[in-house]
Amino acid sequence: MQECLGKEQAVTLVRSTLTDLGVSNPKLETGGVRGVPLEYGDAYLRHIADGCYVYAGAQFDDVGRYTWYLAGP
Repeated sequence: MQECLGKEQAVTLVRSTLTDLGVSNPKLETGGVRGVPLEYGDAYLRHIADGCYVYAGAQFDDVGRYTWYLAGP
């Protein structure tokens, strides 16, 4: 939310951050809005409408592998 990152920039940032934290080959998915954080509200939706991608959360599957999500237009 501090700056506007395009899809590739956001993917690169999240992937490199996770790799630096020891996550090998992190699985990332990009797409529409999965939810709106209460602390950002309408600003979150405007940020995405402006073409920006933002971290949207993570979820693990039945074998414990995480998928990280980026929300975007």
